Amino acid sequence: MSIKDSFRKRMQTLTGRESVAALKAMENHLQGGAKWTQGAYERGDGSKCLVGAANYVQRTTGNKLADPKYWIGRAIAERQGGVVSPILGIESFNDSRGSYHEIAGVLGRAKELAAGAQLPASRPAPALPPPVAGEILPPVQHEAVPVMIDVTPRARVPARRRD
Repeated sequence: MSIKDSFRKRMQTLTGRESVAALKAMENHLQGGAKWTQGAYERGDGSKCLVGAANYVQRTTGNKLADPKYWIGRAIAERQGGVVSPILGIESFNDSRGSYHEIAGVLGRAKELAAGAQLPASRPAPALPPPVAGEILPPVQHEAVPVMIDVTPRARVPARRRD
C-alpha cells in the first residue's frame, strides 16, 4: 500500500461521520428526484446532478472533511463490478440513468459505506497498577551516535546587488 493510499484510508476513517452527513444533505437537496438533473452540474431551477449536489453541499455547509464523491464512486463501482470510468465516473453514471431510483440507491449505499468506515468507539485504557513505594526505574539506555562538525573556514563571497 502506497503512502497516498494509506493516508486516504486513514482519512476515510476520520471523516466517515462528516461524509454521511454530507450524503444525507445531498439527498435532502435532491428532494427524491424533484431537484435531480442530467447533462449539467446544475440548472437555473436549482436542480443538480450527483457531482453538482456534492459540490453544493460542501460549499454551503463548510464541511471540508466530508468526501461524498469518494463514497459515491465506491458505491457506483460496486454496481458496475468494481469498475468506474476513469474519465467521467460519477458524471457518466448520473447521465446514463433512466430514473432517480438508481441514484437514490447509490446514495443509500454510499452512506452505508461511509458509516462503516467510521472509527469504532474507543475503549477505556486498561488500568495500570499503582507504583510501588521506593521503586527505582532502571536508567534508559541511549545509543551513542557520533557527530561530526565541519569547522573548516569558508571563503566569503559578496552578494551581487540587483538594480
